[in-house]
Amino acid sequence: MKSAFLLLTCFFLTGCGRPLVAVKETEKDLALRETLFRWAMVGPKGRQVWFIDYGNGKDPPPDFLKRFCDLPDPVRNVSEVDKDKFGNVRDHDRARLGYIVRTRIIRWVDENTAEVEVEARHSGLAAHGGKGIARFEDGKWTVRIMPWRA
Repeated sequence: MKSAFLLLTCFFLTGCGRPLVAVKETEKDLALRETLFRWAMVGPKGRQVWFIDYGNGKDPPPDFLKRFCDLPDPVRNVSEVDKDKFGNVRDHDRARLGYIVRTRIIRWVDENTAEVEVEARHSGLAAHGGKGIARFEDGKWTVRIMPWRA
């Protein structure tokens, strides 16, 4: 019995995929996320609201939304999203349609290359996104994403 408990404790403490301590993102990580979110934020300017989902329905770090102050569309935390009776994403005042934008760094290939995934979803039937490779070259991130359409 003791050995089973010890084995389970070691299994839990070694991580099994998720670290027990959150790793602080570097400026390079934040810049990659910004590049991915911007890739997904397409459409007529000034006509929608973008809700940033940093993964599993979590809001981004507090200062992250300031990176998008140059956009004509509002950018808000995913916790502020509202849906109408048809399941469409809307702003709280329902004056504008909205999109939930998610990004995911699937795997770091090396310190300057990552496999990534991104999507922007308005409803179950209206979405765009894709998977691809991001590379840090000449001081900035570039992405090559194979788009899919829902």
